[in-house]
Amino acid sequence: MKQQTHNSGVFPWILLAVPVLWLSAILAYGYEDGMTVFDLMGRFSTLLERPFAIRWTPHTPKFMLGGLVIYAFALILYRSTRQNRRPGEEHGSAHWGDPRQLDRKYRDKKEENIIIDAEREYGPITRSLGGTVVEISPSSPHHINPMEVADGYGDGENPIAMKSELITSILEQQMGVGRVNGSHKSIIDRCTANVYQNYFHSRGKAPMPLLTDWRNEVLKQVDPEAREIALAAELITEGSLNVFAHPGNVDMNSRIITLDLYEMGEQLRPTALVVTLEAIQNRVMENRKRGKYTWVFLDEVYLYFKYHYSGEFLYRAWKRFRKYAGIMTAATQNVEECLKSETARLMLANSEFLLLFNQAATDRAELGKLLHISDTQMGYITNAEPGHGLLKMGGSLVPFNNSIPKDTELYRLMSTTPGEN
Repeated sequence: MKQQTHNSGVFPWILLAVPVLWLSAILAYGYEDGMTVFDLMGRFSTLLERPFAIRWTPHTPKFMLGGLVIYAFALILYRSTRQNRRPGEEHGSAHWGDPRQLDRKYRDKKEENIIIDAEREYGPITRSLGGTVVEISPSSPHHINPMEVADGYGDGENPIAMKSELITSILEQQMGVGRVNGSHKSIIDRCTANVYQNYFHSRGKAPMPLLTDWRNEVLKQVDPEAREIALAAELITEGSLNVFAHPGNVDMNSRIITLDLYEMGEQLRPTALVVTLEAIQNRVMENRKRGKYTWVFLDEVYLYFKYHYSGEFLYRAWKRFRKYAGIMTAATQNVEECLKSETARLMLANSEFLLLFNQAATDRAELGKLLHISDTQMGYITNAEPGHGLLKMGGSLVPFNNSIPKDTELYRLMSTTPGEN
């Protein structure tokens, strides 16, 4: 998260030390050997009636030093509560406030904003801020190579295992839910290690592997399950949906970039969501080595939970990003779909920050049990107006109003209501 400086606020704290020293001198003047704290406090109220009738005593330096120590400790405690001590903590759930965050964060050149836009809703505000919109589709000239390994990828983790997780998620979407078994995963892991062997041995000087290279490696295997894997991968490597089987050419060097997946179609969109998240993971790890924070905005998150391995892939990224100075925000209007997934429920329950808007009756009941929302608090997400809802920060729940006047440029850029933009 963006780190704030507080140098301008030092002088008032120094001034506040003066009355602390003065009160310490009053206590020292009233103290006598053998007195208890309660005796001193009883005399203190009398001394305050004549605050200037004091003189220096042998106890004065000790009391002043003690007063300054207590003051410093209280100051440190106060300042620590005003800062985010967990800068990589995940920030979850759906909220209409994403564009407002983008507007603020874009002005900080030390941070980057990346959006996965499944429904083509973030283009206007991205362009208005001078950002880049990249359309990813079967007919697009833009390509993301899911096999690409950026500088810093897997730092502290096994990059082969991470890429195997990605490929497993992609193949599950081609083979069907629950069809990827232990034998399939063993072959996937073996082939992934083989296809990266030259690249890692040459320390990145050999060509980056492609998804087609990976499938060719699968075809070399004698296991009967390898034929199933190769057949499932054929459509996205050699067939009409081979958009992710090319060298990557998407320029991610923009402070705000939107990856538009609107034209991917229902068959390829789940794969596109996972592949673009992997590309963002590469960027997050690169930025971490540069000392940059990366804000990731993930729209229509429910699509990930239609498949087991893509949901697990998102969950691992959700936890992993915060270790690499990546802050992820997920948004969805389809809460019901998310609540069907145990992985999604776990992510919701463990998210530090949630914005809840108007919810259907069945969703409210489930969210109430999951997040421990009272009936009174539930009223703020029942028949709520646009922009109104309930904010959860840690263990606190607060109603909010984030309405934006309709006659503003910001509203025009943010609205997805037909006919309003």
